[in-house]
Amino acid sequence: MTSSIPVPNPTWDTAADTFLVNSRATSDWCHKTREAGATDDPIVQELETVLWEGRRRESWLADPLSLRQSYVVDRILRGDAYYTTSTRAVTGVSQMPRHALKSFLDDERTVANLNTLTGAGVPLVVLHLALYSELKQRTEFDVPAESRPRTMALIDSLSRVTGVPVYSTLEHVQFPIDNLESLSVHFLVDDHPSLRGHQFFAEMVGQVLLRYGYVR
Repeated sequence: MTSSIPVPNPTWDTAADTFLVNSRATSDWCHKTREAGATDDPIVQELETVLWEGRRRESWLADPLSLRQSYVVDRILRGDAYYTTSTRAVTGVSQMPRHALKSFLDDERTVANLNTLTGAGVPLVVLHLALYSELKQRTEFDVPAESRPRTMALIDSLSRVTGVPVYSTLEHVQFPIDNLESLSVHFLVDDHPSLRGHQFFAEMVGQVLLRYGYVR
């Protein structure tokens, strides 16, 4: 589970399902079930039940019969019909954590963790993976104008606390990129990389490691 509160058993108001774990879903079972195309497998059914229960709990799914998840109620009480369903309300923090830092140097825990990494003696490489929209526009760190100074300050502070540069995607890929849309797992809906997207970014990372002498 992902939670905004560091406790062993968070409530549903402060957490959301991230992974479904079932000890019976072994690698061997996965391959056999996939090959058989079975949909009535008891483990599959059990996982689907947990999945749908999780979706039902999500506060960002609108429910016109619920005072807590209604577009109309949010519009009347808060002046924003999408207040709850846009994840800014109850589970917003656990779904997509926010912070107000302008420099990672201001967070003692982050600095301590990064110092542990740099002190381990293992070369540290920091890269920014561009989204589809950034690759299409060939503009990295594509954020709203009002957020850009803070974003660039955070990147600069990350470089200062680690002692290494932050490499960008655009400087290490060849344009034009064939079939750019196929890099995402579900174009226009989900920016997470597809299998080809993973291969694309892996090759980009490889270029960085080779170009700057991290590997030979």
